[in-house]
Amino acid sequence: MQRRFRWLAAVLVLGMLAAPVPATAQEGTPLARLEALEEAAYGQIKQGSLLARVEALEQDLLGTVQQGALLDRLSRLNGLFYAPASDGTSLMMRLSAAEWVLLGMMGSGAVEPRIQTLEELLLGEPQQGSVLSRLATIARMIWPDGAVSIAQRQVPAGTRVSLRLEAEVNSGSARVGQTIPFTVLRDVVVDGDLVILAGAQGEARVVEVQAAGALGRNGKISLDFGSVPAFDGTPVPLGLTQRTSNSGSEELAAAAGLTGVLLVGAATTVVLAPVGLAAGALIQGQNVVLPAGTEMVVEVTRAVPVTALRGL
Repeated sequence: MQRRFRWLAAVLVLGMLAAPVPATAQEGTPLARLEALEEAAYGQIKQGSLLARVEALEQDLLGTVQQGALLDRLSRLNGLFYAPASDGTSLMMRLSAAEWVLLGMMGSGAVEPRIQTLEELLLGEPQQGSVLSRLATIARMIWPDGAVSIAQRQVPAGTRVSLRLEAEVNSGSARVGQTIPFTVLRDVVVDGDLVILAGAQGEARVVEVQAAGALGRNGKISLDFGSVPAFDGTPVPLGLTQRTSNSGSEELAAAAGLTGVLLVGAATTVVLAPVGLAAGALIQGQNVVLPAGTEMVVEVTRAVPVTALRGL
């Protein structure tokens, strides 16, 4: 006689640990700072002396070699990427804004290939000159005055962020410390302005894992979703809020696209497919398995002030 039974729930815990600071080239040895800048600019680390490599970066980014102490020049290069200029935008903000207008989402990776993609789209082929001048040309083609319109906004706690997992989550094979990359699927909008752009990327980190076992013991995996960069690069912490655990849990689970998910217990606990009871020595528990491409919804866990891209 066939025995019918239902599976116990598997557990996925979305951690709300401290959000990391975005990677810049402001810390470490001069070599480490230079390598971080080269990765941001070219997507690879160059060879040669420190001075020659700094001069090459200055020429490629600014169009001219700078003067002064090496550490000061590294700081200025870092500021070019991440610090707002007189118009309130950084190089990365202007690049992301152009990508959003032309492609519908921000890109990822090094600056040089991203600018080449935009140039090929607008002009048919990559252009010559410094990164700043090439990006200014792109901006003038998109906006009448070449200026990106921005606004100061606050991303409220509880704001929902739709994301896609770019690698499988499996409690049967995961290891503590493993990272799971994810991509934001849809723009996050506050008061009509874009605070987080589709295409923004982050990494969840496995902080605890238990594989399924006998006696109906189900697997569980605890993930710290860390943060995702806002339009201006500010880290926005992600997880689940207490509001979600107390009300609207079924709605959020449905929005996450995870069939049968129900939020129970602590604010950080998500139970998958909790339908019925399984017991007995011969019953094998079930692992948490979320394939790459799984779409889900998390929330901003703390209000964060950011510079937003004004909606068109």
